[in-house]
Amino acid sequence: FSFPNLPSGDYRIRVEYPGVENDETSDIDFNLSGEQGEVVSVEAIVEDGLIKVTETGRVTANKPNKISRFSFYPNPARNELNLKLENSLEANELTIFDLKGIVYKKTNLNNEQTKIDIADLPIGTYILRLQDKDGNYIMSKMIKN
Repeated sequence: FSFPNLPSGDYRIRVEYPGVENDETSDIDFNLSGEQGEVVSVEAIVEDGLIKVTETGRVTANKPNKISRFSFYPNPARNELNLKLENSLEANELTIFDLKGIVYKKTNLNNEQTKIDIADLPIGTYILRLQDKDGNYIMSKMIKN
């Protein structure tokens, strides 16, 4: 969906799907700064019988998305995650958090391929957020087993 020309402010989107229960993970709260061309991307998935919504990226016309791509393997992962950055000079921080938003790990990045130790993470589903120095970021889902 697209909602063009929204004024700056705080917003909440609730995703509903027939036959699937809603809880706090069915909502996504976000803030728009009002900058021209601002785009917020969200992903909604059905997992464990509930709708889970996460923000997957944010770009503005004034701050182009320089973190265009990253990949990681294996997924699911057990002890170590290999992260490959396409635009390594722009990305400087990786945050790993669960679907409730609890941060489990923050790591500063400094080269194109990085090994991340995840042995201490509990088994579950996590979001990887890769962020540049200007606050632009992209996210992807990772499963820890």
